[in-house]
Amino acid sequence: MNGRIAIVDDHPLARDWLMRELTRAGHTIAAVVANVERLDPGQEVDLVICDHSLPNGRSGTAAVEYLIRREYRVLSASGVAKTEAVLDAVGAGACGFINKNQEVEDYARAVAAVLADGCYLSPLLAGFLLADAGRRPLDADEIGRPERLLLRTIADGKTSEEAVAALGLTRDAYLDRLRLIFTAACRRRRKYRLSPRELQIVRLIARDDLSARRIGEVLHISTDTVSDHMESIKRKYVALHPDCDLRPRAIVLKWARELDMSD
Repeated sequence: MNGRIAIVDDHPLARDWLMRELTRAGHTIAAVVANVERLDPGQEVDLVICDHSLPNGRSGTAAVEYLIRREYRVLSASGVAKTEAVLDAVGAGACGFINKNQEVEDYARAVAAVLADGCYLSPLLAGFLLADAGRRPLDADEIGRPERLLLRTIADGKTSEEAVAALGLTRDAYLDRLRLIFTAACRRRRKYRLSPRELQIVRLIARDDLSARRIGEVLHISTDTVSDHMESIKRKYVALHPDCDLRPRAIVLKWARELDMSD
C-alpha cells in the first residue's frame, strides 16, 4: 500500500535520504519541513514521520500532540531518544516508533504497517512496552497474557507476519491485540506523565540549576508549591522505578536525562 508521506526533520541529509528511499518504495512525498508548525493543514497526508528532537518549534511529545490534534497519523523517529521519551511519544498518540539508524527495509516495513494496520510495533518498541507494562500495570483494562506474548515475540526480532505465524493468529486477532497494546500504553503513560507545570520545574532544575525559591520567583508560585510539585514528580518516578530511593531533586535530574531535557 502506497501513501502520501510528510517528513518533519531538521537534518537535510536525513530528510534527503528518507525522501529518496520512500519515493523508491512507491510513496508520494507530500511535504518536507523542519518543524511541525510549517506543515500545511490543507495538504493531504496519510502519515507524518516526525523526528523526536527538533531544535525549532515544538519537539518531542509536544510535537506529537500538535500533530495528533490536527488528526495526522504520526510515526516517531529518533536515533538518540531514550526509553521514557519513546514511550511518552506513544502515550501522546504516536502510532509507532522507529530508530533512525534502521535499514531502509525497516522504514519501508514501518510505513507499510501504519498505512495497513494503523500502527507499527518494532522490536525495540515492543521491548519497551513489555517492560513498562511489567513495571507499572494499570488497575484495570491492562494487557493480558496473549498481548504480552505478542510483545515478547516481536521484541525477540520477529516481523508481524512471522509473529502471526508463530502464534497461530488470524490477521484480525493480531490486529485486535496490537490495538489493545497501544491503547493500554497510552492510558498507562498518561496516568503517570508529568503535568505542564512539573515539566517546567524539571527544565528549570536540569538546565538552569535553579533552587526551589528561585523557581517560585520565575513561575510566580510559592516555595511550598514548588516543593509539592517536586514530591508529585518523585511519586510518579517511583511508580516507574519502584526500587528508586532518592531525594526529589536527584529524581528530577534523573528524569530530565531520561526525557532528553538535560541540555
